Amino acid sequence: MTSNQTRRGMLAALALAGSVWTVAAGAAELPASDPIFAAIQAHRRAAGASHEAAGGTDQKATLAAHAAAAGTFAALCRTVPTTNAGIAALVNEVVAELDDFAQDDIEALRTAFVTLQMALAKIAR
Repeated sequence: MTSNQTRRGMLAALALAGSVWTVAAGAAELPASDPIFAAIQAHRRAAGASHEAAGGTDQKATLAAHAAAAGTFAALCRTVPTTNAGIAALVNEVVAELDDFAQDDIEALRTAFVTLQMALAKIAR
């Protein structure tokens, strides 16, 4: 098993755990109040613009769009979820991004896990 497979397995397990937490928490949580959802939407918009720009001929626009997507992903990884549903959403978003990860994205991945650690510590209190 490669380290990439191990990492994917670990993240898939975390995504499943996040889903279980969400079900256990019930409807008492209001995901709209969790800042992670706005961060996810901002990243998805920037990632979509990056994918669109990649099909064009303007290299500067492509690089700018890619930098914006990378920036919103980094911001997403620093946003601390405040609900169990938010934790699950963050894990799912990171897992979905794995195919696009480059070596320099490993720092963003580390940041995402530190962020999850902080969120879990807050919720556990």
